[in-house]
Amino acid sequence: MKHFLKQFALEQVDLKRVWYWKLKELSDESFIKEFPNVVIQQEEIFKILHEEVTKVVYDIGKHKPSKVR
Repeated sequence: MKHFLKQFALEQVDLKRVWYWKLKELSDESFIKEFPNVVIQQEEIFKILHEEVTKVVYDIGKHKPSKVR
């Protein structure tokens, strides 16, 4: 998945050592001004998706397979 993300975004870390992705392309300001309702709806959808993906990733990390001797 990281391979595809790197085509569109840069992986960065903030001052609190939290990793995040930042899109390479700037936002289209003319679209934002012309269709603010679409932008708001999209932000709400992305927030929900971010929460769901974060939960899945967190849950997967909790269930690491134990080492076989």
